[in-house]
Amino acid sequence: MNINTILIIILIPIISALIGWFTNYIAIKSLFRPYKKVSFLGFTFQGVLSKRREKLAKKIAKVVASYLFSIRDIEEKIKEPESLNQLTLGLKKVVDKHIVVNLPVMIKPMAEPLVNNILDKEGEHIIVSLAQEFISYLEKGLDVEQLVEEKLLAYDIKNLEVIIMGIARDEFKYIEILGAVIGFIVGLFQVVLFFIL
Repeated sequence: MNINTILIIILIPIISALIGWFTNYIAIKSLFRPYKKVSFLGFTFQGVLSKRREKLAKKIAKVVASYLFSIRDIEEKIKEPESLNQLTLGLKKVVDKHIVVNLPVMIKPMAEPLVNNILDKEGEHIIVSLAQEFISYLEKGLDVEQLVEEKLLAYDIKNLEVIIMGIARDEFKYIEILGAVIGFIVGLFQVVLFFIL
């Protein structure tokens, strides 16, 4: 085997691995960048998420509203025993702070135990009733899908990139490495074909 053959055997898989890694690296970066349209040699480039932002925001909002979150989820959370207990304690504090403390001095010693007794017996029912009223109000006046869409569209694409890259950094690195591995295997296959043909 001469030096040229050895170089072919070594360099083709390495170059193929670098090409595989680089194309995946560029593909990941092109999810976001360029943020705005850039024209070059008659072609227009823009990051996928930047270009399709409105459509993606609409689709994500629909998924969130349909499958991940509903106003009724709040009601179910409120009805959980631990939540009811915490909210009842909070109700007692609010009643003490804003109602009992403002009672006339002569009525206060008699009214305070009475109010606490009522809250001990009926606090959870009061919370559930208030929650149901509030949920009904939210259902009429709050469109979760529209709210999520507006939030996504208002969010700066650069900040969105930082968040997504922070969350999926390891997965993106894996994709880059996978590109290098596949490129290396393709390079080995090319070397085999080179010697066969």
